[in-house]
Amino acid sequence: MRPLLLRRVPESDRRNRSFADFRVSTSPTRLTMIETVIFYFKGFLITMESYAEGLCYNSYMAHKTLSPAFIKPNNPILIKLAKAIPSAEITAKETKETISKMLKVALGEQMDIAKPILVGLAAPQIGISKRIILVDVKANGKGIVGDLRVYINPEIVEVSKETAEWYEGCFSTDRVCGVVERAISITIKAFTPEGEEVTEKHSGYTARIFQHEIDHLNGREFVSHIIDDGKLHWVEDGQFPEYRNKEGWRNWKFLCPREKWMDIKGMSKKSITIPVYISISHTLNGIRCIRAARDIKKDELIESSPIILIPHQEQDNLDDTVLGSYTYDWNSAYGAFILGYCLLTNHSFTPNIVYKRDFEMLQMNYYALRDIKKDEELFVNYNGKPHDTSPLEEHYTDYKY
Repeated sequence: MRPLLLRRVPESDRRNRSFADFRVSTSPTRLTMIETVIFYFKGFLITMESYAEGLCYNSYMAHKTLSPAFIKPNNPILIKLAKAIPSAEITAKETKETISKMLKVALGEQMDIAKPILVGLAAPQIGISKRIILVDVKANGKGIVGDLRVYINPEIVEVSKETAEWYEGCFSTDRVCGVVERAISITIKAFTPEGEEVTEKHSGYTARIFQHEIDHLNGREFVSHIIDDGKLHWVEDGQFPEYRNKEGWRNWKFLCPREKWMDIKGMSKKSITIPVYISISHTLNGIRCIRAARDIKKDELIESSPIILIPHQEQDNLDDTVLGSYTYDWNSAYGAFILGYCLLTNHSFTPNIVYKRDFEMLQMNYYALRDIKKDEELFVNYNGKPHDTSPLEEHYTDYKY
């Protein structure tokens, strides 16, 4: 079963019509109507191809064309870990309503020629903190669109070692665009709106869209991938066709200073400081621990820690050393050593934080499972899942020095 996709009514079925009829289907041949979106524009047919100049996830952000459905770039939802849809709720009415809202935004609520057509959308961008994305798998980055699909609880399970640079932008980053290096091919797992699990491989521009949208589900935006300030760009109204179609992004002279980006996000240097500190545990016999340096909100990203990959054959040599207790399983071939404060987080079966592997960026992301008070000790369940009470092979607490 393929993921939910949008199919346009065949040319033979729409002669003499003055509207474009898009239907949601799960099969290339059999249309299952969930929602029909009918648009009217000055008495003639408007197809998705007509909107090539307004392409987005990577569009310029003209305030005049920004749909009111999108939350502002400084909304805290955009930096939170989106909630997974429980398996029993994937086909529920509430999930279908969320998908319907996303599709209306993606197609343009008024079929307004000034509104960009999306090639990707994540639910948090419209204020819904759920793990649902739309991806147009036919988009090529130069205006070709036409196969928008729905993916629920998507995750990247494999990325290529080979990477490439291309431009990106977003409805959630104002007029900020930039050059981002990403894996050129990926494998994803997700669920269809019918509840069927699918595994797909994607490459090129489509792989980039998936990585971009799944970043949104993990509270990240493409700007966080850009290290070189010369690759962080500002694109004004009317400049985007040149930026994209003529590949002006390769030598774009209008830059966005980091300070400007921080202002757009409502951030200060203080607010992006890692909100934890090293202390002594009062409950674990005086060993080291990690505490909250300030109040931390539920689902807030606490730390993104880079990792060092360790081949399993080498990891075996570490198991008899102190470092053996500080490595994570990463995938079938590697373990990982974490370079960050949260490496010292102690284990608990009643954790208040959770870790998520970021296979693309080779880093471990730590999120708050609930509101955490200043000076409260942080705990993580080293089984991986917060509610997994399986016995641990080792005692995952810090050594006492």
